[in-house]
Amino acid sequence: MPDGSLAKVPCVFVMRVRDGRIIESRDYIDPIRTYTARGELERLIASLRKGAS
Repeated sequence: MPDGSLAKVPCVFVMRVRDGRIIESRDYIDPIRTYTARGELERLIASLRKGAS
């Protein structure tokens, strides 16, 4: 966090394992909550608007 505080953002980490080896991994995280927690939501919105024009 910009002010040094902690934030919680829910996410899921999925792994596929075969014969004791990881063959695939994916993570799923809420990007809006992540940007909000970092105090960067307005920057994200501005960037998206700029890319849409």
